[in-house]
Amino acid sequence: MDSASIALIMNKASVGYVILESQDIPNDPAGMVIVEANDSIINALKMKIPEDRTILGNSLGSFLFEQIKAIILGSLMNDQPSERWTELLGCSCQAKAIRLDDKRCAIVVITGANDTSKSERMKLRLLDNIPGMVYRRTLDKDWTMEYISDGCKGLTGYDPEELIQNSMISYNEVIQEEHRENVWETINIAASENRPYNLEYQIRTKDNRLKWVYEQGQAIYDIDGQIEALEGIIVDVTLQKKREEQINFLTYHDSMTGLYNRRYFTELSSQLIFDDALPISVIIGDINGLKMINDAFGHEFGDCLIKETANILKESVRSSDIVTRIGGDEFAIFLPHTPKDTAWTVLERIEKGIMMYNENNRDTPIKISISLGLDTVNTRDESLDESIRNAEDIMYKNKLFEHRSSHNSILASIRDMLSRRGEMREENLSTLQCIAQKLGEELRLDEEVIQQLIILASIHDLGKVTIDSELLSKKEPLTNEEWEVLRRHPEMGYRIAMASMDLAAIADYILSHHERWDGKGYPSGLKGEEIPLLSRIIAIIDAYDAMTGGRPYRERLTMEDAIVEIMDNAGTQFDPELSEIFVRILKSGEALC
Repeated sequence: MDSASIALIMNKASVGYVILESQDIPNDPAGMVIVEANDSIINALKMKIPEDRTILGNSLGSFLFEQIKAIILGSLMNDQPSERWTELLGCSCQAKAIRLDDKRCAIVVITGANDTSKSERMKLRLLDNIPGMVYRRTLDKDWTMEYISDGCKGLTGYDPEELIQNSMISYNEVIQEEHRENVWETINIAASENRPYNLEYQIRTKDNRLKWVYEQGQAIYDIDGQIEALEGIIVDVTLQKKREEQINFLTYHDSMTGLYNRRYFTELSSQLIFDDALPISVIIGDINGLKMINDAFGHEFGDCLIKETANILKESVRSSDIVTRIGGDEFAIFLPHTPKDTAWTVLERIEKGIMMYNENNRDTPIKISISLGLDTVNTRDESLDESIRNAEDIMYKNKLFEHRSSHNSILASIRDMLSRRGEMREENLSTLQCIAQKLGEELRLDEEVIQQLIILASIHDLGKVTIDSELLSKKEPLTNEEWEVLRRHPEMGYRIAMASMDLAAIADYILSHHERWDGKGYPSGLKGEEIPLLSRIIAIIDAYDAMTGGRPYRERLTMEDAIVEIMDNAGTQFDPELSEIFVRILKSGEALC
């Protein structure tokens, strides 16, 4: 049959043909050279453009070459030409070999031979458009691929031809090494039990990226019940895995510090006792004065303090210890296989870490202070929950001893900040406290109340620590919005005082020290004797301090001018009776303690 005869065959719905030559047809397919090939066949078989006398095996991918070789052997062996068309998997075509003479044969490739081939072509197009990689492979350790859809490139970075028949690399080599044995066992067991398989594992792409993939497939059996191949699909699930990891992380971790959270703590506490982790020690810790810090310096500062504390805890414990944040200011640490004396060493390391942090951060307004408690479970007969409660009880006892020092430190920091802002001048403070004491004595107040009045004289404006210093030092008249901000400082001072057991008793007086006798003050608009007595006294002392000490927005007055100002506002801004007593003390010189 010559080329013209072949062309007649091609007219029916052809792709093309390739004429091959060999000294030994059909026994030497590997040595066949391409004599002639049309453009359609080159495109259909994805051939490299043949040069003069190109060897067939060099022009085709290895898998297609194996198929063409099988067609040649099947059609021409023993000079028995076959009329059977053979599917070319992956090409949406059918082909058969035709002998031309002793040295030449033609491979004829056609499409649309029948409805079945059309259906197959549609099926292959669908497979190529499915996200991921559709495959047919053998059940061997290399996972030798017989067919791969075009999605292989996007998934693995390799062209299908590079993986088919392990031409360049086997799919087993693409699988990340630590997953290979599990993939083999899972699929092998499923295939032996004639059931579908599905699993997730990691692959390494051609450009060296790691991806998580999900594979689902099924073994295909021949008429004798033997495994013929595996068919399935592999898809990229890297993004889904990352989302799962994020969800799992947030389920058991605190988003602020990255430590394990209370849920993890609770589940772990019920599990540890059964995990042969005895002896188990537990340390409970609680940051001192966090509410006062949040109220005085803002939650952003408080959050920063929590993070720094978490870092100190992580750096102070061993790799086997488990640090958790179980509340806003509370932490718990499990120490498996740790007797009490060893746990004490860890606790002391935490205390030393906090001390070193405070020493290295002297410029920060607040130092870290944490109360700690420790207990140990030595036998299975003991309760870990009870040990946790014991550690908490010890921690709270320590907190009672430490809170005064901690709160005094915070208050000292607040006073220092107000002093640096010019809101509290040390040179005036003793005079104001002396005036407060003389007023209390003149009014025959109890000694305890007089002491409260003296404290009020020094910290009644502590709420101003929450206000921007630029606003407090502004020389120009304040806008309405700025006045609203400034007027909030009694409320903020109240909140800070309520956070301290030492100051809670005077919190209401701080709240009301800007109320007016005529009811036009703030924040509550109280009038006359509705205003607490100590607040009425401090209102006069505060006004006198502002007038004689000076403010950015007004000149400093002399004592005489300040007395005139106070008496002019007696009965409107100030309690008139207290104003007279205050002026009498100033004029008598009794305020000079």
